[in-house]
Amino acid sequence: MNKISLITTIGITLLICYIIIPLLSKDGQTIAKRIFALDVRSIKDDAPASKIQVLFRESFYVLIVLVLSYFTYFIPLIISLAFMIFEKHHLSLHDYVS
Repeated sequence: MNKISLITTIGITLLICYIIIPLLSKDGQTIAKRIFALDVRSIKDDAPASKIQVLFRESFYVLIVLVLSYFTYFIPLIISLAFMIFEKHHLSLHDYVS
């Protein structure tokens, strides 16, 4: 498998798992969130997140945290994990974007 087909396969998989599935589900859950019974909620009013919030949240997660981490020695991923550990409400970096 050459490098271009590997990148294409990973990109399509990320698109399906993190963008399409949450947008098609009624409550914005990925497969893992559904397994662990986690909700995607708005920070402002604790209501279920809208489709736009889910789109921004998951797009930011895929583009910044996952893809950029690959090229920058995982710095965005480390920062995101630090937010989850040390922040009062244990929210990650992409949670604040939505």
